[in-house]
Amino acid sequence: MSSLHTDSPIYTRAATITKSDTVAIASGPTDAIHVGGAGTLTVVFMDDSTCQFTVAVGDILNVRAKRVNLTGSAATLLSALYL
Repeated sequence: MSSLHTDSPIYTRAATITKSDTVAIASGPTDAIHVGGAGTLTVVFMDDSTCQFTVAVGDILNVRAKRVNLTGSAATLLSALYL
């Protein structure tokens, strides 16, 4: 039985993220990131600060990221989510 979380955001668009140490996410800054394959994820925020997250399959990180670094990111099948 599934449940509806009324406090969860409804995303209206998604795009594949290509990890890079220099190139921003082609579809623009994210509202969130969906993780398809577990690992680590190094996110670059709008102010160029970074943070490394440990993520599991199916995680959704509610972050405004302009880039996901290749270095330090082992997670796979990443999707940018947009409201």
